[in-house]
Amino acid sequence: MSWGKKKKENMNNYPKTLKRARLQWTAIFTVSIFAIVLFFSIFIIRIQHTTIDARLDSRLIELTNLSQNLDLFRIQSEESLPSFLFEEGQSIQVYGPGGNLRFTIGQRLPENLKLPKDDEGERLKERLFQTIRFVDKDGNTREVRTYARVINPKLPGMGDIIVRTGIDVKGVNEEKAVFRTRVITFLLIFPLLSFIMAYLLAGMVLQPVKENYNLLRKFSFDASHELKTPLAIIQMSTGMLLSKKEDLEESVSKKLLSIDNATQRMDRLVKQLLQLARAQEYHENTSLKERIDMNHMIAELAAEYEVYAQKKAVGLVVLGNIERKPLTDKNIIRMIMGNIVENAIKFSPEKRPVEIRLEDSKNFIIIRVKDYGPGIPKNEQERIFERFYKVDQSRHDHSGSGMGLSIVREYAKKTGIKIELESEPGSGTQFSVKIPC
Repeated sequence: MSWGKKKKENMNNYPKTLKRARLQWTAIFTVSIFAIVLFFSIFIIRIQHTTIDARLDSRLIELTNLSQNLDLFRIQSEESLPSFLFEEGQSIQVYGPGGNLRFTIGQRLPENLKLPKDDEGERLKERLFQTIRFVDKDGNTREVRTYARVINPKLPGMGDIIVRTGIDVKGVNEEKAVFRTRVITFLLIFPLLSFIMAYLLAGMVLQPVKENYNLLRKFSFDASHELKTPLAIIQMSTGMLLSKKEDLEESVSKKLLSIDNATQRMDRLVKQLLQLARAQEYHENTSLKERIDMNHMIAELAAEYEVYAQKKAVGLVVLGNIERKPLTDKNIIRMIMGNIVENAIKFSPEKRPVEIRLEDSKNFIIIRVKDYGPGIPKNEQERIFERFYKVDQSRHDHSGSGMGLSIVREYAKKTGIKIELESEPGSGTQFSVKIPC
């Protein structure tokens, strides 16, 4: 058996509650992991944008500081500027002390210089950053980051001048966009990764629960197996004593009878626990399959339960006929049908029949078991397949353990058999067993 197939079968052995818990924790972990990654992604984008903007501003300051040491009135073209000073997309504007533009090196910028002023209206010798948008001569919208500062060129007879440097932010915006696109692409594929991580994490969290479940299942199998021998000894001993009850006092005889009844109930419970444990360990590929004559098998089953039905004053009727012989495990079908028929007899009112109807369909052989008992409320219909669960308000016989239908469900889901339930309170219950063929 391959690892994947074995893992899938082991997962099928776990109850729905445990599977549902893993899916719930997977959803919680998926949302949590994605939320954390989303938060940090936004934070990283913000840091990257801030870093690029700071780098741009540093370049503007550097450009202004370098131009402060040059004779800009003699070098008035970008061809004459050193390569380390001037690059494509950059510009230098020189304004006179009165704020009038003297000349521009590089791309043309609007003459919209804003000079910082203090409360007294005097010009401050400090820097000024500004982002401006304008339409160039070709009709293209441009966005430029500028930096202006009042400097002293230290030339004879030359007063303070204002130098404004600018850099086109198109390349900067493209760099930001590329980084954002990469982060967003990562976020689009990350939910699948986060789901896988969350599923594995949920499995790790629930691993102790799974181990305890496996231990409990093993304990049920071992305990029920070990209890068979002492129960058999008790039954044999009480049977021997009850055979001579004429020689015993009446009070002792009653106590022995109570012990015998309790032992029989205990024996039925242990047998059902053992059946349930075997059902959980059952693998269809290891079962012995054969062609089954369903008409003959159901007739034998009806004859076997006829005594029990007569004891309950309930009729047992077999209707219909099946021509095809399904390839399946006879013991499993016998166990499923036995539990359902016993259940139907137990809950049927006196002098009302339990009907076993055989039908042949395209893909299934259908066996319907119908009783005319009190029925099962809709909110209880799914729960009756849970172990030890009893619909108390509909039971007139409290001797059952509540495990018969749990055994039916365990074997049905292992063999591909479908169990359908139709019931209305006061109108009886019908189980339909669909066997693939």
